[in-house]
Amino acid sequence: MADGTLYLRLSDTPVHEWCTSDGVDGRGTLAEIALSVAGRRVVVFVAATEVLLLDTSIPTRKRDRLLQAVPYALEERLAADVETLHFALGRSSPEGTDASHVSVAVVARSRMAEWISTLEKAGIVPHTLVPDVLALPRVQGHWTLLREPTTVLLRSGVQAGLALNPEWLPIALGEIEDPPLGLRVASVASLEPLPPIALPMEELACPNGVLALLVEGYHPDEAIHLLQGTYNRHEAMEQVWRPWRVAGILLVSLILLQFFLLVLEKRHLAAEDLDLRSRMTEMYVHAFPDARRVVNPRAQMEQRLNALHTQPEGDSDNLLGWLVRAAPVLGTAEGLELRALRYKEDGMELDLSIKNLQLLDQLKQHLAETHLDAEIRSARAQGDRVEAVLQIRNIKK
Repeated sequence: MADGTLYLRLSDTPVHEWCTSDGVDGRGTLAEIALSVAGRRVVVFVAATEVLLLDTSIPTRKRDRLLQAVPYALEERLAADVETLHFALGRSSPEGTDASHVSVAVVARSRMAEWISTLEKAGIVPHTLVPDVLALPRVQGHWTLLREPTTVLLRSGVQAGLALNPEWLPIALGEIEDPPLGLRVASVASLEPLPPIALPMEELACPNGVLALLVEGYHPDEAIHLLQGTYNRHEAMEQVWRPWRVAGILLVSLILLQFFLLVLEKRHLAAEDLDLRSRMTEMYVHAFPDARRVVNPRAQMEQRLNALHTQPEGDSDNLLGWLVRAAPVLGTAEGLELRALRYKEDGMELDLSIKNLQLLDQLKQHLAETHLDAEIRSARAQGDRVEAVLQIRNIKK
């Protein structure tokens, strides 16, 4: 027996028999039993009188197709509408075959709902529900029979068996086409002897009660577990999420794509920022040729301009003073186009375009009248105009 397991056999009365894998056992109501459940797996044996064990052959081995096909393959052998029944699959044919011979447990959905609801209301969440007949100890080639006062459980195979009224046992055994080697019989009380049966019989000891016998014979890989499909929490969630799987994949893909685009945009913006800083550095050096070290061109430009703006009034030996005196002359010069202005500590340089040399000489003379020394650093003809560099300084007093 596995550690940390609680075994419970549901009965039709308020009192149920239970035991744990570490040797604790007892009888009580479900609410009382729930106190011993914490931290343990719960295996519940349900009455085989409520479960029909059948088998059928389906021309497929895929589980989802088996689940769809089994109800209709068994429909003619069932008295109830298949829509009202729950089908739990057991063993199937070994791999390598095209068809699947599968064992099936059939139980009313209303009964499944009643079992689960009754347990959960008491605070017990079952990990598995198993027909009690499939937990009887089994010996190869033999059948196992459990006699109780009102019911007989007969296990006739790994996942085959039935529950029936004791009176019907001779009839059931009399219709066997392939009889077993023998019949192992367990009884829980002093019952009347079995009617004559044409099979070798041996007694199966049951000193500790039925539940102990079931726990001894229970093997998870040989039982048919009823909590399948909509009654299996994992499978139920899978069915809920399956229609949304494609949408989920698309959503994740969209998120990844958005993240990728954000990374690309960030790299693009970083490249633009680097380019802008480079251009700002060029502009700063161009405007202030005396600059030696450029760390933050924007801040340094603001500092230089603020310094110029805050120089004392009357001090005309600065950029603002030169511009104040030169601006009226430059503004009235005929055909003058100012291309660039560079500030230096001892003056400023103007890159300009003018109609001809005569007008350039006149501009120089007009600047001298405002106490500015204008020196033509270069002049060259460019089409019908003259391109020149004019340096302006204060006239030394």
